[in-house]
Amino acid sequence: MNIKLVLKLVGRVLLLEAAALAVPLAVALIYREDPLPFLLAIAIVAAVGLALSALPAKSQFFTREGFVAVGLIWIFTGLVGALPFMFCGYFATPMDAIFESCSGFTTTGSTILPEIESLPRGILFWRAFTHW
Repeated sequence: MNIKLVLKLVGRVLLLEAAALAVPLAVALIYREDPLPFLLAIAIVAAVGLALSALPAKSQFFTREGFVAVGLIWIFTGLVGALPFMFCGYFATPMDAIFESCSGFTTTGSTILPEIESLPRGILFWRAFTHW
């Protein structure tokens, strides 16, 4: 199995997610909210994405690499999508933030929040953006 190629692909998807985090960052800036949750998330995700994307790998891609890549991408996307939720301080535990993120990316729409409207607009936008 060509694990370096799989990790390189995961890194590229993480770079796309870092770019997507720039949109709610802009929303937070427009509404003069704290941009720190998004800046920290973008920095972490971009660093990991760049490191993984830089791995030298053979270009042979077979079915098993595809299965592993899709599985890892789902896991990493859910974990990375939870970073702004964890950094904003409105979620009691990291597991709550991961649940909210995975709920968005899988479009189930479930939530652990009793009052969604009380969140900052940038976080609300990220939550809605993950459902898109």
